[in-house]
Formats: sequence, structure tokens, C-alpha cells
Amino acid sequence: MVVRALTLILVVLPAWRVLGCQCGSRPSLTQALARKELVVTGVILGQHPAAVSRNLLRFPGADELPPWLPVTKIEIGVTRVFKGNPADRIILTHIGCCVCEERFETGKEYLLFVSPSWDVTHAQMVSFCDPNQESPTSKQLTVLGTPKRINSDRFRSTLGQALAHRADYVANLTARFLLARRNEDRAESLMEWPWLGFAVAVTSGVLLGAIIVIARRRFARKRGG
Repeated sequence: MVVRALTLILVVLPAWRVLGCQCGSRPSLTQALARKELVVTGVILGQHPAAVSRNLLRFPGADELPPWLPVTKIEIGVTRVFKGNPADRIILTHIGCCVCEERFETGKEYLLFVSPSWDVTHAQMVSFCDPNQESPTSKQLTVLGTPKRINSDRFRSTLGQALAHRADYVANLTARFLLARRNEDRAESLMEWPWLGFAVAVTSGVLLGAIIVIARRRFARKRGG
């Protein structure tokens, strides 16, 4: 029963807030700065459907789930570093079922208090139990002190990153189909899903087409330059 309920949650809920999460009192900016290993400001560059292996999940019953579970990878371009030493881009992995994950809007800048993911090994998350701020003011940033590093707010995706996002999309699609088949309360058409191979083939074709288009554009740009 626990596994069936978890499966339904993973299929239905997006990677946003969960009503059952309770945080207690929220720390101040200085308290959160002292507690966290990574504090940055960053622009949300994208929120990409992806998948993780069940072997990386920490919650009970994970070993009874399908081999892959859908998640959202949130790509962040780091603009200021107040604590820690991150790369210019960091990835948050939000699973959307079991933790108090913060909600973001692509294209906006946030002050972020980053934590190791509570439910995914070797991943990071941001909880709305911390004083994260959208479009932080200069007064709020002053409380944190002088940034250790300031980066440009212009970020360009490489061909390799674009291909990785498309591969993650295919993995996410496959993981959702596998989860739907595990849920005995769903329609028989989902249980016996006859279109999985077709859907994966179509998605793979789209991925291949995108690779060709991106490669041709980059080649044309280099020739024009």
C-alpha cells in the first residue's frame, strides 16, 4: 500500500510543494548563512524533467519501486557566492513528493540556501523552510556580507548541455510510464501501455533532429564568423 501511494504521488504531483510539509520557525538570513554550506544568488536557467535511479533514493520502500523515478533538475546560473565554492552552474534535484522543496520561476534571480537533498543521494535541493528570496534587495544582500565571488549574469548553454537535457527528458518520460504501469488503480490501457516503445522512438527521433539542427546552426555560425 505504501509503495502504491508513493507511486501515485510521483506520477501526479509536479516537483513543487507538498501540503503535508511543516517547517516550524524560519531562520533569519544570518542564521541560515551560518547553518548552510552553500549560499548563493542565481538565475533559474531552466527546469528540466529528468530521472534518478531508485538506488539513489533514501526513503523507505524505494527498493520496491521501478528502476528509475521522475524528478525535476533545476539549472541555476550562479551570480554571487556568499558561502561555499560552487561551479558557475549548479543543479538542484527536486523529487516533488517527500520534501519541502522551494518553488521557482525560470528567468528570475533568487537568493538560495542550498542543502544536500533529503531524499536523493549525491544531489542538492532548496527548501522553503529557509529564507530564500526572489529578486533579493541590496539590503538583504548586505546582511550576508561581501560576496566571495561575483559572476556574469549571462549564461550560454553548450551543445553538450543541450543534449544532456534532451536525454534527461527521454529518461523522465520512460520513468513516468514505468510508474503508471505499477499503479494498479489506473486504467488498463496504462497498465498494459502499448505505446511505450512508440513514444520512446518518437522522442528519440525528436532528440536526434534537435542534435542535427543545433549542430548545423553552430557550424553555420562559425562559418559566418
